[in-house]
Amino acid sequence: LRCWMKALPGEEVTLYKIFGEFEGVSAVEFYNAQVNDQYRAEWDRSVSSLYVVDNITNNREIVYWATRFPFPLKDRDYVFERTHSMTPERIMLESRSITHKAKPVFGDFVRVYKYGAKLV
Repeated sequence: LRCWMKALPGEEVTLYKIFGEFEGVSAVEFYNAQVNDQYRAEWDRSVSSLYVVDNITNNREIVYWATRFPFPLKDRDYVFERTHSMTPERIMLESRSITHKAKPVFGDFVRVYKYGAKLV
């Protein structure tokens, strides 16, 4: 696993770039584990809640994700748009934070407003 990080000047955001391989896991299996929210809730113990809020197209949806953080940090929640595609040459997943009228801020979670991920 190789990891790089870069702070963005003038923003409270850090970019991370990670390269890695999962032995014994095919690209298709990895892809399916990322887009199957029910399955992720089984293997990822930090998931408090994870579900699709709105299906926009076959490969584009709005997702709500609440996650547990260790003490003394507060739990976080995210609302993001996720797009994904799979071709014989490439598998791609992309997520970016958004706001959505169906998921206003509530409870004891800290809403994450700046979130993005791209997996290729």
